[in-house]
Amino acid sequence: MNDVEHRNYRRIMMLVARGQLKVTDDTGNAQTAQVDFGPHGSSGSLNLQDATPVIGLWGLAGNPPVDTDMLAISLGGDRNKSVVIGHSHQQHRLKNLGVGDAALYDVRGAYMWWQPAGLVVDAAGGNITVQNVDNITITNSGNVSLTTSGNVTATVSGDVTGNVTGNVTITHAANISATTSGNATLTATGNVSVSAASATVNATGNITVTAARTTINGPLTVNGAITAVGNVGITGAVTASGDVKAGSISLETHVHGGVTTGSGNTATPH
Repeated sequence: MNDVEHRNYRRIMMLVARGQLKVTDDTGNAQTAQVDFGPHGSSGSLNLQDATPVIGLWGLAGNPPVDTDMLAISLGGDRNKSVVIGHSHQQHRLKNLGVGDAALYDVRGAYMWWQPAGLVVDAAGGNITVQNVDNITITNSGNVSLTTSGNVTATVSGDVTGNVTGNVTITHAANISATTSGNATLTATGNVSVSAASATVNATGNITVTAARTTINGPLTVNGAITAVGNVGITGAVTASGDVKAGSISLETHVHGGVTTGSGNTATPH
């Protein structure tokens, strides 16, 4: 093999190479890395290339950890003109994917895994933050379940609207608190039922109940004055610790005229 043939042979053999990524720089327009092409001697690698561009797929970004296996191509077989076109870390690679599965993952163990049963998101004990969003729309033909051992906080500067054609059930072992600086409206075309050991309504203004008929089952205690517009019908006894008036006539102090002995009747009270 002459010199030309030997040079061409080496260039062909060096077109594609395997190695490991040692140090990455993700601050520039293109991610670069120090690539260890090997082989290794007593003092370490004998073939390190700095500032080697790392090319990935559009829309996917990642900063591979140290000792990530990589595959590079070299223009004209020149290692100084290498580009990393693929990489994978043996220890941190997400394993046991099924045929047709896809996933995104990191070194902390967090992942998004598309499985036959649906999408699985595991934050590996970390937080999930969704930010800088205009509108969020969730369309679902099945159930939505929210289970948490902590708190749920929703801060809304606009309106909250919930349209439900079925039932809404909230089961909670502790307290539920709703606070608003504006108005709260509950509209139902069917029935509204509240079951509780006790219930308290505190209002600094008025409370108005508009209904075709209002029924209260059980004893009723009112601390304060009662004003009724219309007729009042009572079935049973009426007991009053104070006076009762009909118009200007007092039940306690009224008098009768035309009093006579015998079986005659008195005049009307006045």
